[in-house]
Amino acid sequence: MTDHPISETVARQLLVPNSVKLIERTQGGLSGAMIWRCSSRFGPACLRCWPAQHPQPERLRLIHTAISRARQAGLSTVPALSLTPSGASFVSDGQRLWELTEWLPGAADYLEHPTPDKLAAAAFALADLHQAWSRDRQLGVSPTIQDRLARLDFWLQPTQLNRLAAQPAASQSIPTTPQLLSLPPSPQYGTAQTTSQTSDSTRVHATLQMLLAHGPPLRERLVAIAPQQVPLQFVLRDVWSDHILYTGEQVTGIIDYGAVRIDEPATDLARLLGSLEPFDAQRRQTAWAIYREKLDTSCLPPALGANGVQGTEFQRVDLLDHVATLLSALQWYQWLILEQRAFPGPTSLLRERWDLFLARLRSNWPP
Repeated sequence: MTDHPISETVARQLLVPNSVKLIERTQGGLSGAMIWRCSSRFGPACLRCWPAQHPQPERLRLIHTAISRARQAGLSTVPALSLTPSGASFVSDGQRLWELTEWLPGAADYLEHPTPDKLAAAAFALADLHQAWSRDRQLGVSPTIQDRLARLDFWLQPTQLNRLAAQPAASQSIPTTPQLLSLPPSPQYGTAQTTSQTSDSTRVHATLQMLLAHGPPLRERLVAIAPQQVPLQFVLRDVWSDHILYTGEQVTGIIDYGAVRIDEPATDLARLLGSLEPFDAQRRQTAWAIYREKLDTSCLPPALGANGVQGTEFQRVDLLDHVATLLSALQWYQWLILEQRAFPGPTSLLRERWDLFLARLRSNWPP
């Protein structure tokens, strides 16, 4: 049934008590997780085997606490957890952690079939989730801002800049950097249509240009707001188009809680809206307004102006999206070029993601 043995412990404690029958192995994304679609006594179910490296048991307990609180608030868009006879929400086989959750209905099809109603539904669903998690809200400095400042400082070191600059120059037979960054979006992925004709050296050169143009001013803006106290609570952190399931125009599932932690809700808005509407700032702002209308105002981020002074709340979301887009381009450079990391799936799709971030930087935030 599978190419990975399911231990007797997992079967005895998780599968048998819940009358689980495996149906098929599905894609587990880039994390290395293994996922099976199943049937169970509660209905369609998802069996997940987490990667060996993460999360640790304490971390998974935190993730499951966040899921349980959302379910207690009545959110059907969050998958219910199945328990062992002893009441545990996961099982260890000695190497990996296993969990069984509800298999939520729907398809992650916003990019293929975008509509205003679907965008609004995503904003409403995220607002509902943030509202459910807001009961333990506290004030503090933003972990997201601290993390992104540290990552920007790393890439702006002279050693890293020199490493990027040392990559071979792009060939004259392939598009120049401005051409690379201004190509039209792909209808399916919303990315620049460059993967088949662009060399990695061109991508590296474009990434260096974007780092030099965007890095220092972004760092200045982050430094200005780093001491600011903001609402902190559970947030998803990795909520993007592939993790929002639709049935028709309605959101029927939000999946993948592996990055959950205590942070500022604005980081989720930046991640989600930037992935659903990567090249349309007006639609992103419209979705933000819908989210803002639904949410308790005490959950909202502080207003932010262009230089860290008073301005609009959406400007903070846009700033987080901007810096995350730059850092994501740099992350793909690190993974694909420096580390030569292997990922499941075609490498062309990975480079397409890199192209997307470069195209977004030029389109949304021209220097």
